[in-house]
Amino acid sequence: MGLIQGRRDIPLNDQGRVQAADAAAKLAGLEYAAVVASPLVRASETARIIADELLIDAVELDEDLMEQAWGAAEGVEWSDLDDAFPDGQIKGRERTGQLVERAERAMDRIARAYAGRNIIVVTHGGLINAVNHRAAAADLSDVRGSAGNGSISDVDVHPDSSGGAPSITYATVSVVESALG
Repeated sequence: MGLIQGRRDIPLNDQGRVQAADAAAKLAGLEYAAVVASPLVRASETARIIADELLIDAVELDEDLMEQAWGAAEGVEWSDLDDAFPDGQIKGRERTGQLVERAERAMDRIARAYAGRNIIVVTHGGLINAVNHRAAAADLSDVRGSAGNGSISDVDVHPDSSGGAPSITYATVSVVESALG
């Protein structure tokens, strides 16, 4: 499963660049009003590659799209997580409820800003899994899932006029296969 990256601002590698170009090819054919991305370099570079491929002028960065903070667990192998923190207490970890709330806030804000238009949001596995769980009305106590690098989730977000949580519906998910992966 690899390392827990969390908020570590690691660069996008060559495989990630290929996956970004593959994702852009999959997204071609629709008109997009904007690309909005996490400011972490691995997501913002992915967004810029996609925007360039689809001839979208700019990439908007949104702090709420950052990956889930894992604090002291960042850099630990997922398979070693339980051994490294047997009591489950991880200093600096963003709780699942906080992640879900942040994901809802970001999706609501983006939906309001670009009402009725297609938007590309480039973010991270933890946040994607939170949105997908929320859209599927799944258990939100643990939102770990299978959103891999280069995956595409198609969701509809409808802001709540009373200021409550947005309505998020899930359409499709596809995983982009990379030439390197």
